[in-house]
Amino acid sequence: MLQKFRRSSRRCNQTCVQNAQLYLTFHEAGEWRRGTRSPWVRFRRQKSVTPEDVRALAAYTHARMQRVAGMMAVLLALHDDWAISPHRDYVKMETTTLEYNIIVDALLAAGYTADDFILQTEYTRKWGML
Repeated sequence: MLQKFRRSSRRCNQTCVQNAQLYLTFHEAGEWRRGTRSPWVRFRRQKSVTPEDVRALAAYTHARMQRVAGMMAVLLALHDDWAISPHRDYVKMETTTLEYNIIVDALLAAGYTADDFILQTEYTRKWGML
């Protein structure tokens, strides 16, 4: 399935280097885009907590971690030149050798949505003025 997204890493832009940074968040699944609060924010703001609240948060966290692990597996199968760094609230995957369009297409084809990840790209000139 991912074969159609594989492209030669020799194909390169002549003027710029693209740095794709992918953030796979643990406590957020795009609620901020929909204008709602994540279960983590709601949990922290409660005055009192019941065992059911803790179980609901645990189920959300487990499902979220499974999605993060699945996205990492898809991306590692797609490309092997990733700098992966763990952080408190997310995993950051970074590469300069794969175009962001290929990353997004592969994740969407695997059933993930734009709410599951945050992708930032930076461009650096290779030489001189354009």
